Amino acid sequence: SAPQSTQLSQALQDFVQHYPKGVEDGLYQAARILVGVRARQDAKFDCQAAMQHLRDAHPQQAMAHYGYALTALTMKDDAGALQALSTAQQLKPSWVEPVSLAMQWYIEHDELPTALATARAAVAQHADLLMPLANLLLDYKADDSALQLLSETLMPLVTQETVPAVVEDASTPPKVVTVITQQTKPVGALTRWSVAQQEALYALALLQMDARQYAQASLVVQALKPYPAWHERYQYLTASIAEYQGQTADALAAYAQVQDPKILPQSVLREARLLAEAGQVENALSRLWAVRESHDWPANIYADLFLAEGDVLGVAERWQAAIDFYSQCVADEKATDSLRSDCLYGRALAYERTVQLPLAMADLKTLLVTHPQDARTLNALGYLYLNASPEQYQEGYELVQQAAKLRPTDAAILDSLGWGQYRMGLLEQAAETLAKALALSGESEIAAHLGEVLWQQGKRDEAVQVWNAAQNPNNEVLLATRKRLQSP
Repeated sequence: SAPQSTQLSQALQDFVQHYPKGVEDGLYQAARILVGVRARQDAKFDCQAAMQHLRDAHPQQAMAHYGYALTALTMKDDAGALQALSTAQQLKPSWVEPVSLAMQWYIEHDELPTALATARAAVAQHADLLMPLANLLLDYKADDSALQLLSETLMPLVTQETVPAVVEDASTPPKVVTVITQQTKPVGALTRWSVAQQEALYALALLQMDARQYAQASLVVQALKPYPAWHERYQYLTASIAEYQGQTADALAAYAQVQDPKILPQSVLREARLLAEAGQVENALSRLWAVRESHDWPANIYADLFLAEGDVLGVAERWQAAIDFYSQCVADEKATDSLRSDCLYGRALAYERTVQLPLAMADLKTLLVTHPQDARTLNALGYLYLNASPEQYQEGYELVQQAAKLRPTDAAILDSLGWGQYRMGLLEQAAETLAKALALSGESEIAAHLGEVLWQQGKRDEAVQVWNAAQNPNNEVLLATRKRLQSP
């Protein structure tokens, strides 16, 4: 009733005015109280109207508009909430919460472009919001949008441009200088970056590497070089870029300089694999053993470093040694259940590579008894069936379908799903799925599969284009596929 509404408004106003931590905190607590009352006690309670009185009383307080937005969302008044969030952000441009809440609403309502535009506008007003808003996009798996936001904001400050080099000219009177040449310098390396900007640069470099934008990532990484706090991560990123660009010696030299325990494990895992690919298997194993014993690592990191030994043996195609390594782990009663499961999975893959398919299938089936919803195992067993006899195609297809439901954006699983669709004669679906998988990872084996589907569809020129564009033209599956289909 009107009297009750007036009494409530006066009570809230008194609460806000006398809140020990100040009016701003009082407004926030009032909004929480109102939302809580509606949620827990009275579904008919109009918490938005009650908060409106506080907003009217404090029109210049950003928190009053933010609190009103919280109550408006509770009352399903989305338009009113978004308008209030916009007002709050205008009143306090440095405050991330109104922008974040608006972006969350847009993302959850499939309006990602509007969320990105909201972030752009906020960052234009206050640069320190860049990293929090980029992280929000990453939390929602909107990596492309995060990359776009960071790149648009930072790359103009990082890219190279020609600047004049001013030197003394001997033909002119003393102390007179003139511009006699032009030099190109990386502007980013000369810029004084704030700590927040440094963090944003690092995030941008990682996203650019994921997007295979290695030239841009290299420029961004150079901007971090002058800062001692980033030395270790600079070395790691430099090594990673060199690795992706095929500069193995430079990559190994940079990885070897990483010592920070926070990134040493991931660095040495990549270093060991590179060493193994270069034929330096013993060096790879020694490096893994040394790092594994150098710290009291958490269980998950120790497991990664331990399992990498089997990966190195696999890269070197020492399959029997890999099987022996995994078997010893499986039989070790002191090993954790998680580690034994990983070793059982690794042994299954090694059995597959040595064409001991019944043993590989047996290990994977054993894993599914205790981990029936493990997407990795479902995928591996399904893929084995899809490459066995036609009588097993249906069972294999059903398994990879289960895996894809559990991990719908996993490139390896999408590859298996597309291959299963191909085996079942669903060529159009297979081509679409495999194209999506190839876009996610670029793996040459996926290119081999997509090319084969296109070939069977009669699109032979497109198939050849896919094969020719593969990252590793010497991939054994790719070579075997081309030989089988293209040979007279």
